[in-house]
Amino acid sequence: MDVQIEDLSSVNKKLSFTVPAETVDEEVTSAFRTLRKEVMLPGFRPGKVPRKLLEQRFGNEIRGEVSAKLISDAFDKAVDEHKITPVGRPEIDQGDITSGQPFTFSVTLEVKPEVTVADYSGLKVVWDKPAVEDAEVDEQVEGMRRQSGSLGTVDEDRPVADGDVAEVTFTLTQEGQDDLTREHLMVSVPEDHYHGFLVELVNGAAKGETREGEIAIPGDYIESAWAGKTVQARLEVHEIKKVQYPELDDDFAKDMGHDTMDVMTAAIRFQIQEAKDKRARDEAGRKLLRKIIAGNAFDVPPQMVQDRGQQLVSSIAAHMMPGMDQSMQFSLDDLDDEKKAGLLQEADFVVRRELVLEAVSRQEELTVSDDEKDARIAQMAQEAGQRPETIKGYLMKSGGLEELESRMLEDKALDLLLERAEIVDEDPDEIPEDAPPAKVEAVAEAAEAAETEPETEPETEPEAETEPEPETEPEPEPETPAES
Repeated sequence: MDVQIEDLSSVNKKLSFTVPAETVDEEVTSAFRTLRKEVMLPGFRPGKVPRKLLEQRFGNEIRGEVSAKLISDAFDKAVDEHKITPVGRPEIDQGDITSGQPFTFSVTLEVKPEVTVADYSGLKVVWDKPAVEDAEVDEQVEGMRRQSGSLGTVDEDRPVADGDVAEVTFTLTQEGQDDLTREHLMVSVPEDHYHGFLVELVNGAAKGETREGEIAIPGDYIESAWAGKTVQARLEVHEIKKVQYPELDDDFAKDMGHDTMDVMTAAIRFQIQEAKDKRARDEAGRKLLRKIIAGNAFDVPPQMVQDRGQQLVSSIAAHMMPGMDQSMQFSLDDLDDEKKAGLLQEADFVVRRELVLEAVSRQEELTVSDDEKDARIAQMAQEAGQRPETIKGYLMKSGGLEELESRMLEDKALDLLLERAEIVDEDPDEIPEDAPPAKVEAVAEAAEAAETEPETEPETEPEAETEPEPETEPEPEPETPAES
């Protein structure tokens, strides 16, 4: 097999293949031999159907299967031998399978660029060193105290007041509808997320009191038949309860897993400091990387930016709606033009950031040892409340160990860059956040063009093989080579 590689740009290559006639004929013969063993035709015993008849009935299908196999095998071999990392959807231009003739085809594709970074030592960067205020510790302690509160019955003889939780039974009445009754519900005063429309009736009521009145049901009420209507309501207050919070003493600290309050507050202060330091380090790293990116021009494939933008959309959606149905998909196209452009700009920075850190780790010959990976897995397990073996087993099955090592290398590379930077209080050369590292408009146009390609273009999903449309009616569909 002969392959010629043409660099169309730093992020585009064209691979032209010529498969020898002998290899083509061998593959076609092998395919017909396999078909003969499997096909059942009237009048012929299994395995005895003449090849001429098989060629008449299944010739196009067989040639399509052979061309798909030849394309996939040759492409995968070339990508491996020449260390090419495909990005996005390859475009295939192929000839016909003809007996006794070589098979030629070409694959045009975007590729991950080979980046070399220069001038990354001694750069100025502002790196804040934040302190933890007592008020921040107090706020977190108070939050823990409130989370530990429990409902207790109010003993004194008084009506419902702000801060109380009333146990009620209510009935909604509307002409033309069956009454809606809900028993022994808890309604918080002065605000209740689910039954806020009852608060006005509940507030000021005494235990055992029954109240009636006209109320407006919000349009998003879970009982859709009643949503958005003004109805008559009748409710009875069974109990008045109030959240009782624990005292901030050593007993409370022990309940939280600490020996004393002093030990607990010290641990909280340390955690806050650790989180602040990480944010400050990440922010300094971001500023430094923007400088390095500005000083090292290189192209990135539009599809890499598009894919990372989609990942950001999915990540944001999952964060905003935890537990959402996994079948729900959010796309960049669901955003308006301004938000889409902003997200693509951030995606462009993220892609360039990763390429720079990868290049630095390679140039500096950084490595991650097995012990370091095990230590990170142990940390992940502790945070997740799982055994390290469980986390490691999951990463091995899902292919996540390589991703973990890649992220750890990025961390090492960023640490090295920060160590070699000059930390200053002010940096007049700091690159502002709104300065795009690349032309977002060009990225968006390229992405839009990719989405509107003719249907004859091959369409592939990452890590999988798919089939492009046939160029002529009798020819079957060859498979697109899988992306690495």
